[in-house]
Amino acid sequence: CIQYLTARGGNIEMNGTHVQSPGYSDSYTLAETCTYNLLKIDKEVCFFRLDFVTFNIDGPSVTTASQTSWDCNTDSMTFTTPSSNAPPSLCGYNNGQHLYMDASVGLGSNPAMVITTAGTTYERIWQIRVDQIYCGELHTPPHGCLQYFMGASGTVTSFNYGYDNSFQQLNAQLYSVCFRREKSYCSISYQASVVGNSFSVSTTPANQKSRAGEFSCISDFLIIPRGTNGGAGSSCYSAKANTDSMPTTTQFQSHLQRYCHHRLNCYSGASSNSIIYSDLLPFKFYVELNGAEPTGTNGNRGFSLDFLQVHC
Repeated sequence: CIQYLTARGGNIEMNGTHVQSPGYSDSYTLAETCTYNLLKIDKEVCFFRLDFVTFNIDGPSVTTASQTSWDCNTDSMTFTTPSSNAPPSLCGYNNGQHLYMDASVGLGSNPAMVITTAGTTYERIWQIRVDQIYCGELHTPPHGCLQYFMGASGTVTSFNYGYDNSFQQLNAQLYSVCFRREKSYCSISYQASVVGNSFSVSTTPANQKSRAGEFSCISDFLIIPRGTNGGAGSSCYSAKANTDSMPTTTQFQSHLQRYCHHRLNCYSGASSNSIIYSDLLPFKFYVELNGAEPTGTNGNRGFSLDFLQVHC
């Protein structure tokens, strides 16, 4: 049995409930605050999984006198989790995304999500499926993972990645993306997707090159543990921040963890993407986008990475 909730907030008490914008499938243009309380069916539930079947609310905005660039200043989706860090605030276009919320296993407290809309012109629509996940199941994520992907291959994108290069990554995004290790696989690879500007997380569109390592990636970056170009035929190199200066011998390394700017490559200053391999278990990477995006449209769409687990 599937329950559809189209009210302006309320309690979600049934597993598999679909939370829909008022008037779904028509667009929604009212200014409103919709609070949804996620009530566990059992105290032993470990996580709530939210699947964004459809999700399109007003996106991040550029700086004004009282606002910060690329924050969710108009519409937003926020979360509260009583016993752990809450997911980051979201807005914009997030069709097909998912996330996990800690359910405070063993406790009587429950998390909540709040969708706030401001202004009466943007045509919003959302449908979010809410599932409750017990501990110890095949699809239970490790604690601390905002997203959890199952299967040997797939694609992971940043929030508000959108459907063309006009979209902008969100501010203040700190979370982990985890992957279930499938049988007989010992490492995982990540490659920027072939469509669009699929890796762009810092600096400006004028600098279409890679940056890697702590010397180069100071603010916005991905952390890929023990990342390396693998079979690309060159070692990793971390340049000084915002330069393409040639390295000294001490800057060459076999692995680097931080990746940023406009190409995914563990050799700083490269003008093309590479395939980054990681053999550290469990399979995961970290997203660190700070709360200080520059003003104006800086071309930082975010990332779309194709992942592929590699046989032992």
